Amino acid sequence: MSEKRNGAFLFLVLLLFGTFFHTTALAETSGEDRLVVFEVFRNYTDVDEVDDGLSRTFQSGDAIEALREEFAGQDVIFFEYDWNDAYSPATIRGSRFAHAVTIADEDYAPPFSMVDSGDQILGGDPDEVNYETDYRSMILASQARAPKADLYAVAKRSGGELFFDVVFTNRSGVAISGAQLAYIQVILYEVILDEDDDSEPEEELLDGDVYDQCTEKVVHSYGYVRIISEVSDGESDSYSIEMNEPYGVEDWSNMRAVVLVDYCQDVQSESYDLLQAVDVGITEHIYFAHFGTGGGLTSDIVLTNPSDEYTVEGVIEFRDADGQSLDVEVVAALGDKNDSLDISYEESGAVPSFSLSPFETVVISTGGTGVVQVGSVDLSLSAGEATVGGALKFSYPGIGTAGVGASTPLTGFVVPIQSIDTGIAIHNTEFKPVTLKMSLYEDGELVDLGVDGEGKIRNPSYFYEFGSRAHVSKYIDEYFPAFDRQEFTGTLKVEVFGGEIVATALEMGQEAGQFLSLPVIPFIE
Repeated sequence: MSEKRNGAFLFLVLLLFGTFFHTTALAETSGEDRLVVFEVFRNYTDVDEVDDGLSRTFQSGDAIEALREEFAGQDVIFFEYDWNDAYSPATIRGSRFAHAVTIADEDYAPPFSMVDSGDQILGGDPDEVNYETDYRSMILASQARAPKADLYAVAKRSGGELFFDVVFTNRSGVAISGAQLAYIQVILYEVILDEDDDSEPEEELLDGDVYDQCTEKVVHSYGYVRIISEVSDGESDSYSIEMNEPYGVEDWSNMRAVVLVDYCQDVQSESYDLLQAVDVGITEHIYFAHFGTGGGLTSDIVLTNPSDEYTVEGVIEFRDADGQSLDVEVVAALGDKNDSLDISYEESGAVPSFSLSPFETVVISTGGTGVVQVGSVDLSLSAGEATVGGALKFSYPGIGTAGVGASTPLTGFVVPIQSIDTGIAIHNTEFKPVTLKMSLYEDGELVDLGVDGEGKIRNPSYFYEFGSRAHVSKYIDEYFPAFDRQEFTGTLKVEVFGGEIVATALEMGQEAGQFLSLPVIPFIE
């Protein structure tokens, strides 16, 4: 019995810790600062001179460039649309402006702008508009308004799709729901620096030339979800938005998104009002379902850049059982190329970042000192052209070493089970709850484990409302207490409803150092 305990200690230390909430590359607001969203709609075909001067397009553009520099470093973001194409991709943004204009009962010709979903609007008549002064006033007015929501958002790119997970906390003082035409929205944009010189009169913007922007923010596509169920003041709800990758992206490492929530206070008489917005990076993720450090236990994260051209940059996040950041001692074991790795810590907490040159391999190790800390590791990579290969190795003196590869998000999987101690860890990668259905099979048939004291069938077993970024890890006979694994050879099947998960499975031998990483096999429906 003692041999089994010793042989299984590593797995127990790593896995037998409860559910936790985990966020990666998270953008969030405290509710104290408002992100001001400034959107300008310009007519790129309006290149004729007006009164022997530059067209309104250039006049507004010069003003916006000056304001962009003036408000640099503040919570203000500028977007620009070609009015000739303003309803594609930005259908709902054009609709927001059209709604505000209709409410104002004025005739507008481009260029015109709106701030915070139409709460502030301005037309483009050069006889009535001092672009820089008036635009500045609109921005300052919105900065002076208190935000009416907290937003938490994370964005990831995977398999040709983009996924945005958002938590909205209502601070408006009123209930928000479909009755107010409330929406969670995503504006996907690329940062493209303007290399042209628009100060010369002969410099003309061509119709559809979206890569010459005074805002340096090119909108590529748009997504949204309507808030249907009521969210009372002080309450929160979570939302997911999925989008296909847009065409025409120059460099994915320069892609970002603004996530916002807006609503109409009175659909008959008011423009839309932005409650809050956040600016998020688009990241790709490498998941390790488990790590451990402390008490002599160490974890080595082995990363390899397979590209011969691109440098990979990323952030490593360690989280504990409650989803809080762990202050983990990190050491880089490099070898010959120790000048190409930059381990640094962000001001917000213990979040080490790294930069990996082409064909470089690095081992990032935890120190192994202090109390035992366990949790999950998530590598958030800039969404460029390159990724990394990875593995994680656990080591404990006198016990042995076990290694696992990075975990792939799945909607279901199977794991071979024998009459040996087998542990399975499952981590919800979604920003929302999912449901798990776990089933044991032998000889292709569902194993009959009878019913529990409440009359519920023990096999299959269900995990309802398996929480956002939740984590569970147990031995197979703890998932199924009535299960006798002696002389058993069969299969564990795990199905996921409502999202994706990652998993790790380890088989323990009877002697120290006997560990086998079992395959987590996607099942075919």
